[in-house]
Amino acid sequence: MDWTDLPPSHNLAKFVAELPAILKETGHHEMYGVELQTVEEGKPPLHTTLVILQKFLRANADDLFKAKEQLSAALEWRKTYRPLHALDETFSADKFGRLGYVTKLKGATETKNEEDIVTFNVYGYAAKDPKKTFGDTEAFVRWRVALMELTIQQLHLKEATQPIPDYGKGPDPYQAIQVHDYLSVSFFRQPAEVKASSSKIIDLFQKN
Repeated sequence: MDWTDLPPSHNLAKFVAELPAILKETGHHEMYGVELQTVEEGKPPLHTTLVILQKFLRANADDLFKAKEQLSAALEWRKTYRPLHALDETFSADKFGRLGYVTKLKGATETKNEEDIVTFNVYGYAAKDPKKTFGDTEAFVRWRVALMELTIQQLHLKEATQPIPDYGKGPDPYQAIQVHDYLSVSFFRQPAEVKASSSKIIDLFQKN
């Protein structure tokens, strides 16, 4: 797919046209470390802005209305939660040390990439004392958000040059793999702290 000459009827072009109103309403321009930017009519939109908008279209099966709603809500959340600031915060090694790793792997059969960014979530390491790690839900969520932002940074979206295919037309080259290791964690008798933290993280990531 070539983005150099998007027809006005294409949902991505329509999304670009509606972006100024979205940014004005939310009062926030940053998404996944990329500054969403509008351009004068007749000028081509920035590639990195298109990458973000296309991600939201794909996440909503190319439904423009739902993509706009989700982008607006995610921008509002990032404005108030400030997830990029979490990267500079210090988290307790006693609670969260050895629970998460971001690395690069080659040879993943599920993708067509030569190299993939992979996050390992080693929740089984906290199985012996789950209250220590998951007892403070807000602290755990903040740490987990920081880990995700670190992962997203490794995708280098600010330097993205490849277009992302339309929904159902091929893989997104700017995706990470998440591996969840639940060794020794019972899915049927999870402590209340684990359930609360897991539910909040799943909801947060699905929305934003």
